[in-house]
Amino acid sequence: MSSSWKDGWIPEVLAAAVTLAYSLLLNAVIPEPLHILTNVLAAVGLIWLALHTGATVADVGLERDSMLDGARLGVRVALPIVGVVLVAIAVPFSRDVFVSDAAATASLGPALFDILVRIPLGTVIPEELIFRGALMGLMLRRHSPIRAATYSSLLFGVWHVLPTLSSLDAEAADVVSNSTLEQTGAILLTVFATGAIGFVFAWLRLRSRSVVAPIIAHLAFNVTATAGGRVARQVFNASGR
Repeated sequence: MSSSWKDGWIPEVLAAAVTLAYSLLLNAVIPEPLHILTNVLAAVGLIWLALHTGATVADVGLERDSMLDGARLGVRVALPIVGVVLVAIAVPFSRDVFVSDAAATASLGPALFDILVRIPLGTVIPEELIFRGALMGLMLRRHSPIRAATYSSLLFGVWHVLPTLSSLDAEAADVVSNSTLEQTGAILLTVFATGAIGFVFAWLRLRSRSVVAPIIAHLAFNVTATAGGRVARQVFNASGR
C-alpha cells in the first residue's frame, strides 16, 4: 500500500473504528478503577495515530499559538453553561436527571474525587482530545468543517450508548421503567442530546482553532452538573420537588 493512503478515508475510518472498539472495551471489559488511566492512554494514542496518519498539530487543535484564544472563548462560554445547568437543576421537571447521578449520591470523599480527578482527567480531557482533537483533525482534511463537526458529534453520541445502557440497568427503578421501548427512547435521546452538545463543542473547537475551548466548556458543564446535583439532592432530600 502506497503512502497516499494517508490522504484518503482510511485514517479517519481507522480512528473512528478504534474509538468505538475502545468504548466497548471500556464499558464491558476494563475494570472501573482503571478507566482514568486507560482513557488518558486512549486519548494520547488516538492523537498519536492522527499525527502519524496525516494530521498536523494545528489539525488536532493543539497548536500553541491558538491555545490562548481557546481559553478565552472557553471561559466566555462556560459562564452561560453554568447558568443553564443551574436553572435546569432548580426546575423540578429536569432536576431528577442531576440528583440521580451516581456522583450526586456519593459520599463527600468520592464526590470530590469525581469533581477534581475523574471528570477532568478521566472524562473531559480524554473525550475532547479524542473527538474534537484526533477525529475532527483527521476529518477536516477531507470534509468541510460542518461535516467534520457532524460526523465527530455523531460518534460522540454513539460513544454514550453503552454508558446509558449501564445506567438504565442500575437506575431503572428511579428513572425509567425497564421496558424495551422506554430503554430505546432513552438511548436515542442520549445519542441526540450528547451529539448536539458535541456539535457545540466542535463549533468552539473550530471557532478558536483550539481544543482548549471545548475542554473548558465541557468541564464547566460536567462539574456544575455533578456539584449542583449533589447540592440539590441534599436541599430537596432527593425528592425532585
